[in-house]
Amino acid sequence: MDPEDPDGGPVTELVTEVLQRAGYQPEVQYKSWSLVEESVTDGTSAAAFPLVVSQERSEKFVSSESLVDFEYVLFYDTAKGAPEISSADDLAKLRVGGIAGYDYWSEIDAAVDNWIEFDTSLEGFNALKDGRIDLLAEGLIPGQALVAGSEFHGDAAGIDYIRDVSPLVRSKQGVHLMVSRTNESETLIAAFNKALADFRRTEEYNAVLDGLAAPSQSPVRLEPYTESGLVELLDATGRQVLLAPRGTEAEVLTWPDELTTTAEQGSKPPLVEIKVTAGPAAGRVVFVDARSIVVGSEAE
Repeated sequence: MDPEDPDGGPVTELVTEVLQRAGYQPEVQYKSWSLVEESVTDGTSAAAFPLVVSQERSEKFVSSESLVDFEYVLFYDTAKGAPEISSADDLAKLRVGGIAGYDYWSEIDAAVDNWIEFDTSLEGFNALKDGRIDLLAEGLIPGQALVAGSEFHGDAAGIDYIRDVSPLVRSKQGVHLMVSRTNESETLIAAFNKALADFRRTEEYNAVLDGLAAPSQSPVRLEPYTESGLVELLDATGRQVLLAPRGTEAEVLTWPDELTTTAEQGSKPPLVEIKVTAGPAAGRVVFVDARSIVVGSEAE
């Protein structure tokens, strides 16, 4: 979900479309995870999503069929390497971060006694980058999308997830629309489930889900300023670390003073810190010569 997106992000778009097909006119509000269940329980909101099913939630809410299945994994800092986790005791020794309001899978819940909670995924990934936690439990697709986007200022190459398939470190769970148990709840959920089943048979459904893996669009495009035809991706000292093809998309993390305030006469072209958002180097934080950046309508 993305409050900045006109459609609210793929999952919001999916739920809105299905509710409309079921004859409802939804108004979507974005709240912190800690307030989502409360708002449905006290009647402030008619329904909440996207939530995973747990025993506690099943006692309070009626759930729809799964909107989409997400894989939940444990992310780690590649500079430290992937920790060895072969038992619950191994996991219990590590500082494991989670997002407030999430219900995680039973195996990891049983192994982790003291979760380090963060209000948002961005805060969690920043803590992982800064070494304040050893692992962060998050959905694979939303986690990768956040790390690859410009909102996270770390290098995507510095974050990876544990590839083991053990239920200690990985789980696949559906997310659902949930409503309080009232006289009207069964009717709403039944209508929603029918509309969802019908929508799944359309090409439009697949188009919406395609957006789940799509990173946010970049406001700049990279073009070579030399005859080589390739864009040089540099480190902070100006040393070449990678090459990128013409048209590579990126977002600027920091504009240099020469482009925002004043530039001395005869100054060398400054380096601009960017995060590559598309192409072979997607997710990397690098620098480019300012002459490589195309902004404005030509970059859209």
